[in-house]
Formats: sequence, C-alpha cells, structure tokens
Amino acid sequence: MSGADRVIRWSTAGAVLGVAVVAAVVSYEHAYDLVRAHGESGWTAHPVPLTVDGLIYAPGGITGSADNPDPLGEQAAEVFADQLAAHRVPSVRAIRAQLHVGQPRAQRLRDYLATGAASRAESPAA
Repeated sequence: MSGADRVIRWSTAGAVLGVAVVAAVVSYEHAYDLVRAHGESGWTAHPVPLTVDGLIYAPGGITGSADNPDPLGEQAAEVFADQLAAHRVPSVRAIRAQLHVGQPRAQRLRDYLATGAASRAESPAA
C-alpha cells in the first residue's frame, strides 16, 4: 500500500468518525431537549437520551445474526418436511402463504431451508 493510499484511508476514517461524533452529539442534544421539555430535570434527564440511543442500537446487533437463527426456521422445516425430503426447496411464495411472513423473511427462511434443513428433515429424530 502506497503512502497516498494510507492518507486516503486515514482521512476517510477520520471524516467518518467526525461525522459520527457530530451526529451523536446532535442526537443527544435533541433527545435531552425533548426530555427536558416533557418535565424531566436534574441528573435523571441526562442518561435518558443514552438509553434511547442504546435501545435503538442494540437490536441491530442481534437481528439477522448467524448466532441467532430465525425461530421460524425449525417450524418451516417441519411444515415443508415432505418437500425437503424430496430434495425440493419450497418457493418464497409458498413460505409466505404457509407461515404468514413478509418477502424478506420468507427469502431468509428459504435460504435456511436450502442450506441444511433438508438433511435434518431426513435424519431420524434422536
């Protein structure tokens, strides 16, 4: 990596960090003003914006994580066991209709079924 590439990378990282800091400060100040406008005062008004931002940020780390598969995955494997046993993956439309989920979740469930639920459906229960 050349010196120019390093300068570009570090300046980009610095710019992103700077924008993130400004956004965090503006978000905190706005939430703090809102809390104060609704009658909270003193030391209790200061942590509220942090808890709100924390509650917004935290689920992003869990949603869609490979460590936390969709809880409907096993149900989908049971519902479509016959198709999976025949080495056929159900369509997104069929998953949506049977499990009453939206398009993005149905696509994730189809991917889940295609990548391994078929082998689980064929194996005998222990």
